[in-house]
Amino acid sequence: MTTTTDSVNAFCEATRTNDIDRAMATLAGPLRVAVSEGRVAGVSITDALVLELDDNGQIRRLRPHLRPWLATTVFALLLGPKIARHPAVLRRALRR
Repeated sequence: MTTTTDSVNAFCEATRTNDIDRAMATLAGPLRVAVSEGRVAGVSITDALVLELDDNGQIRRLRPHLRPWLATTVFALLLGPKIARHPAVLRRALRR
């Protein structure tokens, strides 16, 4: 049986070497990860999206992790005014 520390070390090593299959093998239960790279207003951004699934395999929760800080800030500044036009979307997202 793998201990928590072993799983954490294995996950960290897998992320350092960009070994997605190995990183996925360290996750317990109904979690999945999608990683992408892109550009926002000319700034590089990396997104790791953690998906939590329910018992039927449907997505229960999405947790985005964006980096680096500059790209995340640019993204927020560009997205903010668009979200402000639809306050119900923001209220629904903050309900939890």
